[in-house]
Amino acid sequence: MKAEAISGSITKFKRDNILNDYADKKIQVLCACDLLNEGWDSPITEVLFMARPTMSKTIYMQQLGRGMRTHQGKDFLMVFDFVDNANMFNCPYSIHRLLNIGQYVPGGLVLGKKHDIEWDNDMFRKGDKPTVLIDYPIHVMDYEVIDIFDWQDKANQMYSQMELTRRVSAQEETISRYIKENKIVPDMNVPISEHKILHYFHKKRVKEYCQKFGWTEITSGNRKQLFLDFCKEMQMSYSYKPVFIMSFLSCMNERGEAVLSEVAEAFAWYYEDRVKQGLPAEKRNCIFTKGGYTAKDIERLILSMPFKRFEGMGYMRHSKYLGIIQIDKSIMKTLDDNDISDILTYCTNALDRYWK
Repeated sequence: MKAEAISGSITKFKRDNILNDYADKKIQVLCACDLLNEGWDSPITEVLFMARPTMSKTIYMQQLGRGMRTHQGKDFLMVFDFVDNANMFNCPYSIHRLLNIGQYVPGGLVLGKKHDIEWDNDMFRKGDKPTVLIDYPIHVMDYEVIDIFDWQDKANQMYSQMELTRRVSAQEETISRYIKENKIVPDMNVPISEHKILHYFHKKRVKEYCQKFGWTEITSGNRKQLFLDFCKEMQMSYSYKPVFIMSFLSCMNERGEAVLSEVAEAFAWYYEDRVKQGLPAEKRNCIFTKGGYTAKDIERLILSMPFKRFEGMGYMRHSKYLGIIQIDKSIMKTLDDNDISDILTYCTNALDRYWK
């Protein structure tokens, strides 16, 4: 049996030769990493060794699809799925997760003909253990029951840290700090990487934390007033928030939507006009002070600083693929011309305070 490996470090000519030899069955085992994800077709493949943990259902199905083609003389596809043991917390995609099967049975069928599945389930109900784990000429030395606990099932019944932030009047930095100081203890922690942990909270924590820390619970009924209050108070380290709101309102349509590129153009005009008047644009580390910026730089600045604050409070949303920023529907529902006039006044007053 002959085996070869392909990677991005080898030339395209050599890679094509190896793939052709595999298609001609001159090579029986092919190893690939981060290659052959899309657009590669190999109907002859009968065995897959899945050793790439991923949290993406799309990527997992693409990897699985490498061997899903039918071919003459090919009766089945055998999949060795190693991803369940990759991380006991985040549980990346597996056949069981893909098919929403919550219980792992050593030696049990996952896919197959209906009567085979029924016979298999009946055998396990009777307490019979399979004498052969897999009907294939492979020697199994040892096996163990693995935990396929799916944290996302529990997370669906809870609030993420971002969702919690959107439901209380506290800012994101405050909640993050309280978690670090153990003033807030998440009900579930999901390690995603060495430096990143997702925090989840039971929904009843919203009222508990509001009572404990003096926060206000944000609902569809009071979100508009809280938004107006937020604009009126306008605490800021930079001038970005009021300029962003003014730019957004100048581009907003009747549905409360504005194209990000148009908002960015209006946003940039404010600072460029100040420069023309010989006034300071902002602090030294601002792109309008440094110069040499692009339209994309302005959009990134907006999304990373002023918009992030409004998004974190649940007042606005960003559709990345449509390139649109939208004010929350519960706010827009009753937002009238007087409200908009008040907001513009709040922004003007905030800028006056800032530049003084």
